[in-house]
Amino acid sequence: MRSWLPQSKIRRRLLYVGLVVLALVYAVSFTLDEPIRRRLESQLNANLVGYTAHIRAVRFHPFGFAITLKDTTIAQDKHPTPAVADFPRLDASVQWRALLSLRLVADMRFDNPKIHIDRTNIEVESKDKVDVEDRGWQEALESIYPLKINKFVIRNGEITYIEDKKSKPLHIDQIVFHANNIRNIRSKANTYPSDVRLTGRIFESGKLFLDGNADFMLEPYAGVKAALDLDGIPLDPFKPILERYNLTIAKGRLSLASTIEVSPKVHTADVKQVTLRDLDAAYINRPARAQAAEQFRADAAQVAKEVANEPDILLVVQKFTAEKARVRFVDEAADPDYTLELSDATMNLRQLSNQEKRPPTTGEIAGRFMNSGPLRANFTFRPEKTGPDFDVSVQIDDTDLVTMNDLFRAYGNFDVAAGTFSLYTELKIHDQRIDGYLKPFFADMKVYDRKQDAHEGVFHQLYEGLVGGVARLLENPRRDQVATNAKISGPMDNPNLNTLQIVLRLIQNAFFRAILPGFEEEARGKG
Repeated sequence: MRSWLPQSKIRRRLLYVGLVVLALVYAVSFTLDEPIRRRLESQLNANLVGYTAHIRAVRFHPFGFAITLKDTTIAQDKHPTPAVADFPRLDASVQWRALLSLRLVADMRFDNPKIHIDRTNIEVESKDKVDVEDRGWQEALESIYPLKINKFVIRNGEITYIEDKKSKPLHIDQIVFHANNIRNIRSKANTYPSDVRLTGRIFESGKLFLDGNADFMLEPYAGVKAALDLDGIPLDPFKPILERYNLTIAKGRLSLASTIEVSPKVHTADVKQVTLRDLDAAYINRPARAQAAEQFRADAAQVAKEVANEPDILLVVQKFTAEKARVRFVDEAADPDYTLELSDATMNLRQLSNQEKRPPTTGEIAGRFMNSGPLRANFTFRPEKTGPDFDVSVQIDDTDLVTMNDLFRAYGNFDVAAGTFSLYTELKIHDQRIDGYLKPFFADMKVYDRKQDAHEGVFHQLYEGLVGGVARLLENPRRDQVATNAKISGPMDNPNLNTLQIVLRLIQNAFFRAILPGFEEEARGKG
């Protein structure tokens, strides 16, 4: 039976009906927005531990089966202001491309997300017994959309850390992150099937770049294998953090090129090159912060001990270079305080590793001691089996003694008017034993100067005259030098010290004894 309506009218009516249905579906979708918002917010908070989420608005898109979350914030319960996370827009939808592989999975995209962390947040986390991985972050993210995430995108992200109100925030921005094939749709045999790429700007001028692959299905956490490069990262923003441990950095830039692999079973970092430029740093001995500094050193030593020779952890720095560095030791506990300085310094390290089967670490340092005499040092650090095992040789030539007057005043209560200082030493630490020598030279040393010391009291002038007399007793008449030769040999007094602690103790004990003119024993030997 033929239709009594023309075909054009049938199509027109069908179009009208279709438009009406679409309009109704679209209108009904608005009535679903608030119930969906309440449900999603409830699901997020049911999964999160110690944090609370709030979603201002949700928009459901029925035709693409997509959802948009607007102005979502996450706050730490014990420190809610400011919120630790702010997501202005989050979009989740069906990944239509994956349907070609007969898989129903989701795309998820964050636009302009901001993470804000301050020291109080960190302290709350450190005191809480719940581990970060048990906070429910992954479960909360997956509860937003009913489909499993296969593509994850972040556009123009920011991360800010604030140490205190007086400190400049540590800021990483322009973050762009892409992860695809998370559910391993395309290549099931691939160990790291997901392509990942991350770029960002660190502290307004440095650059971050990561490019590689990941496996987000590993348990208890995801794995990644990628190239990681940092370029021109300024170090001075770390100053507020480091100052709590008696360390300070005025300037410096860090670059590195590496490959990393981190998973539940493998932890490797193969750093091809690390370059440190224009470093200006100091260790300041401040009694008020001595306990925090000591705890920092102890924690660092413990971490180094835990990763040393760990079979699942391989850390290698093939080459480390420092250029145009200035490093100082400032002792504010002395009276008066004094500074030891190495300027215009360069350092080269090769084959630094945590594994004893790796080649020994070798290196050289060159610079100007006290911004005056040239300093050269060579060292070899061998893998530790029965304790620290290394060789070091240091040569300092023709340093102006006047530059060291604060040190002389602090430890000897005198100063000098002229002269030069040189030092030659070779030391070897092996099998809990130290062997070597320490040979300082003081040339043309003039301790007492009537014009320079006219303001000093009579007894202080007399003391300086006596010190100068001892120096003259030790002079080599041919070269007008004061010289001693101290042999160092014997077992280490504390076999539990690590390499860093031993190096610091050598500097504090042997070096100070050499450069301070306490020549009584040598004078008696020549009498």
